[in-house]
Amino acid sequence: MTVVRVRKRPVTVRALLWTGREQDLPAVRAFLGDDFVAMEERDGGQVLRIRTMERGAEPDEIPPGWMLIEGVRGEHYACEGEIFAETYETVDDGD
Repeated sequence: MTVVRVRKRPVTVRALLWTGREQDLPAVRAFLGDDFVAMEERDGGQVLRIRTMERGAEPDEIPPGWMLIEGVRGEHYACEGEIFAETYETVDDGD
């Protein structure tokens, strides 16, 4: 067995910042669709609970400041804000 070096193919995905603010919840729900589970208070702040492929039936808890991402197959997942900033860039959609 040989370890090889690979590079991820560039794909464009949609993303939305989870702010933790209740007034942003309608946009979050619209973005996540059926993958939205709930917004709950944890340790004095709001966390978002979403269904992801990685966790299966057990929803992920997403703290404010994380990015919500819709993958190429319509799946949703989250990425910590600083990691997102290091690995993604905004693209012009031509509008």
